[in-house]
Amino acid sequence: MSLKRCLLIVCLLLVSALSASAATTTDRDALYASALTAFDQGLYGKAADSLTQLVDDGVSNGPLFYDIGVCRLHEGKIGMARLWFDRASYYMPADPDLRQNAVYTASQVGTSGDDIAGSTILNILLLPEYLSTPMLFALTACCSLLFWGVLIFRRVWPKAAASALGALSGLLGGIAFFLIVCSSVVAWQNLCFHQGYIVVSQAAVRTGNTQSATLLDQLPDGTAVRIVGRMEKYVRIQYEDKKEGWVQKEDVLER
Repeated sequence: MSLKRCLLIVCLLLVSALSASAATTTDRDALYASALTAFDQGLYGKAADSLTQLVDDGVSNGPLFYDIGVCRLHEGKIGMARLWFDRASYYMPADPDLRQNAVYTASQVGTSGDDIAGSTILNILLLPEYLSTPMLFALTACCSLLFWGVLIFRRVWPKAAASALGALSGLLGGIAFFLIVCSSVVAWQNLCFHQGYIVVSQAAVRTGNTQSATLLDQLPDGTAVRIVGRMEKYVRIQYEDKKEGWVQKEDVLER
């Protein structure tokens, strides 16, 4: 195959890829515009559904999740609103509007189900409250690489500004250690504490994973729970004061 033919094929592939990308962007812009129109018309459910299609299409960011939460809040679906506000906090935990809406939405449920062990473990570490999780992980990686880079440099050239490099490596080591602790806690909590929210008006909590099992409680829409087990069409949850029971899978969504 000649060089000209190879270049022509490459150009055609690039043009096709750019055209597909442009078409996708146009579709997403149209979808977002339709969501804004629906919101202005008071069709909050339709607006949320349109925005959720963007998520299904691969778009993932804090402002989008926040907008979906606002739509669900206006729609009166407290559990869905809390779910999307929680997901938005992954990207923008320090956003004041997000925090205010999240607190307000939680107040609509009361305290039931919010005292979940492990859900507030990060309160002892201030940094994850102000940095998004991706930013925290990236900062941890960069600081750790800088620390090891300085150590390697000191090893290879031990006489090059030894005192200054020693102080720098100590400082970087302390910062890296703190960041690693924060990142480890965040990763551990995300892996071990599967928090979710009740997303129906009343969720029946039973002693077993059948409709005939004894009814323990009725949890309202928006109640925060921890998912501790799964079996067929039911999930086992832990809620207020570490009570446990089974609810139908469609009654609760994990954040």
